[in-house]
Amino acid sequence: MFDIKSIRLKENITQERLSEISGVSRAIIAGLESGARTNTSTDTLYRIAKALNVDISDIFLPDSSNKLDENDNHNKLFEQEA
Repeated sequence: MFDIKSIRLKENITQERLSEISGVSRAIIAGLESGARTNTSTDTLYRIAKALNVDISDIFLPDSSNKLDENDNHNKLFEQEA
């Protein structure tokens, strides 16, 4: 769901350092990277993105947007049937 790890590794930053820079706990960062944690606050994502010098949209994996698109299509079909 999130692409934090690959961005972090490209920047040669450890989870601990990212935690220090962003103010987000290392446990939360580890959970988001591993997929064990699939939801978090917008503020947390913003702080991680800012610490990595990327846009918040850059930390989402492409598959995440596909799921949103599928839901949008489902909602559009539902609205047409109503």
